[in-house]
Amino acid sequence: MAASLSRPCFISLHLPYRQGWGQHLASTFRFQPVAVRETPRVRQVALQRESAIFLVNERLAPASTSSRDFLYDIDPQPTLGTASNICFEVDDVPELCKRLQSQGCSLLVPPTELRDDAGSVTYGVVSSVVGNISHTLLDRSCYRGLFLPGFQPIQGAPSATGDGIKISHFDHITYVCPRGGARAALDWYQRCFGFHRFLLNPRERPAEGTRLQAGLCRVSLPEWHQPGRHVPGAARRGWDPARRSLHH
Repeated sequence: MAASLSRPCFISLHLPYRQGWGQHLASTFRFQPVAVRETPRVRQVALQRESAIFLVNERLAPASTSSRDFLYDIDPQPTLGTASNICFEVDDVPELCKRLQSQGCSLLVPPTELRDDAGSVTYGVVSSVVGNISHTLLDRSCYRGLFLPGFQPIQGAPSATGDGIKISHFDHITYVCPRGGARAALDWYQRCFGFHRFLLNPRERPAEGTRLQAGLCRVSLPEWHQPGRHVPGAARRGWDPARRSLHH
């Protein structure tokens, strides 16, 4: 049985030492820093624009870090900046982690509970079949804070109102797979997360996807299209049924 996902919470970006291009999210796209966590070796900043949240992970020292330095993620040890984690909100983290392990998924962080004065959350991290991608499974139903335990609110962030840029949510996420590798990714996400394939246009070949320039092929899966499943809070929070695109 596939995992029951409700909606994405954040996309995690990892930056090598002394690479601060995460600032462009704030300066160019007007994502607002809302919460921060800092240790002697890493800084984690949550940047938000309506329902879209990036968690930017910066290294403050050239020495290698441990996965324990990061909350709600693992360390992909990038030599270049990478978007390597998509966090999904779920209802029962321990049960989903157990179920995914039975499907052959690697459990990178076991179910872990964190709390502060605003409540508690439980999260675990599993490895995707695609490259260095991982997925944080997060239950924050018992938390009433601004972001997550371990983070401090950032006071006095400038407002993005009136800048003319309309960003409300993540519409889709694109993976680039090796040639011929999309089929395995499609099967994995359908089996483990319950995603379902949909055709992009009437001329698309189900076995090949849509052929683009330079020999690329694209196939897509809607993230929450589970038969008979209602997405709680979707209309209230502005989430549209997003899609996952695989390029190979």
